[in-house]
Amino acid sequence: MCNARRAFLFVVVCWFTSLLPAAEAVQFTVMVVGRNGNDSSSPWKIYDPDGGVVADLGKYGNAYSGTRRYRGPQTTYRFPLEGMTVRLYSPAEPLVIAPDGRKTGVDPASGRRYSEIPYSTYQLEGYDNAVTGEVTENKTKIVEILGRPPEGQYTVQITGTGSGLYSFDVETHDSNWQILASGEITDVPIQVHEVHKYTMQYSATATQPLDLKRVPTDTPPRDSVAPTVTVVLSPNEIWPPNRKMVSVAASVSAQDDQDTHPSVKLASITCNECANPAEDVADAEYGTDDFTFSVRADRTGQNREGRVYTVTYSATDAAGNIGYGFATIIIPHDQRR
Repeated sequence: MCNARRAFLFVVVCWFTSLLPAAEAVQFTVMVVGRNGNDSSSPWKIYDPDGGVVADLGKYGNAYSGTRRYRGPQTTYRFPLEGMTVRLYSPAEPLVIAPDGRKTGVDPASGRRYSEIPYSTYQLEGYDNAVTGEVTENKTKIVEILGRPPEGQYTVQITGTGSGLYSFDVETHDSNWQILASGEITDVPIQVHEVHKYTMQYSATATQPLDLKRVPTDTPPRDSVAPTVTVVLSPNEIWPPNRKMVSVAASVSAQDDQDTHPSVKLASITCNECANPAEDVADAEYGTDDFTFSVRADRTGQNREGRVYTVTYSATDAAGNIGYGFATIIIPHDQRR
């Protein structure tokens, strides 16, 4: 039950995550987003269906939003609930490695998602802002391990999927979801493909703060290879030279050894015999991903090779390396071959 009397926009989303096929119960998460209308001083509240504690919603910009996790009434589990939760906030992916080497999470290097640790899940937590329509891109990644996991040293591997800052926290809890120990790492810079590793000692009973230790990793060599660029123009030959403007379409492909989506832009259009290129080239937006423009079908007749327009595109990868590719459009001197 939610109090929304003053709201003019109100969304409630519930999603259900089965912990494991062996569990008889379901864990629920309730998320609320909305705007509070005329009275911005009155927070909304979420009431747990099983009679749990009322939770005030936090203010987010000009809207109220909040989440609350609870277990449904009369739930029973076939395994212990003691365990740990790892939450990662970043342009990165987490992979938790147990003392016996089993894994849960995502390894972008191999493209694999693991769920080898018993009673463990990998989840994405985030939502689209119902007020602004904005999509949350960097969702929170959560690895949860229950079933009283084996004690010992765990490794949290974090692999960059973009460039920016990441933060993560770890909590251990008892069978009543009461936090026993916790630790956090905040605002660490990371680059795409970069790998960071942290170790920690997990105990089902210890209550001291978790000691998250950064361990050395083999950092991939800095990307110094520029993308390769291929340009195909249509048409690539124009006849007759009637001085009319002709529309040209460019098909450009860029390949990079590490960045799957280099940024492609129109770099230049030059001409071997244009006294004033601005009069012979139109609709070209340099420095943008412009793939259509016009050139004048003309030539002086003094060059045996005719008029040649050279169209150049650039491609920039995530590391800032720039590659170039070009193609030509010819207005021949004549049609003799």
